[in-house]
Amino acid sequence: MRATVTIFILITSSWTFWSTGLANTIFHPEAVNPLTESWRWKHFPELDGKGVRSISEGPDQRIWLSFNQGVYEYDGYSWRLHDENTGLIGLPVEQVLATANGQVYATTSEGVFSYQGDHWEPLFLKPAGVTFQWFKIRELKDGSVVACSNQGALILRPYEKPALIT
Repeated sequence: MRATVTIFILITSSWTFWSTGLANTIFHPEAVNPLTESWRWKHFPELDGKGVRSISEGPDQRIWLSFNQGVYEYDGYSWRLHDENTGLIGLPVEQVLATANGQVYATTSEGVFSYQGDHWEPLFLKPAGVTFQWFKIRELKDGSVVACSNQGALILRPYEKPALIT
């Protein structure tokens, strides 16, 4: 019995010695900046030299990009161009916004437009002789949309006429 206990002590002490001896350095994980990892980035040649101005993602994961010649819609597989032929006037498109309910808005020097499935409808057209430059377009918590410009803020609420606050 005494020999068994002695052998057990020798085995456990030698295992403890070797296991601590093998791990003689402490592991310190290195934090890597994810933006520097090339596998996270993809180049889209379709956008080269297009003058992309703003980007918005809708709830259906479609990407909307405003640029010099209109709006690009990207579904993950193909690009669709929206321009004068689909109802946008006053290019370039300065801002684009996809809201939580899937509605898409675009601003140009001529006004604010809403995407209606296959064409753009004007929600607000600028008065003659007035210059509009749009800085931001954002959705508020109540679902209304505010577009900020050099002439004031335009508030778009469902089922109401647009209100320009100067």
